[in-house]
Amino acid sequence: SMEDEEIQKAIDLGFVSEALQGDYDAQISYAEFCSILDNFTSVMFPDALSSWEDASANYRDADDLMTRMEGALVLLYAAENCGIDT
Repeated sequence: SMEDEEIQKAIDLGFVSEALQGDYDAQISYAEFCSILDNFTSVMFPDALSSWEDASANYRDADDLMTRMEGALVLLYAAENCGIDT
């Protein structure tokens, strides 16, 4: 399926750590989601990595589980730091 292809592409690009592979129905934590965005940023926009790390400092290590709305906001923060939020 298209979803499986997208997941596999993200894995192939190094965005999804081995620890996060497999159970895609589990609710993700802030720390886990930030790790994916860290990997994405470091591969695709390495010059933005330090600003992303600064912007995400308040929640990047949180083991709290993330909601969809919060995930959307964190994704927006990452996109803003990479200059792709339009």
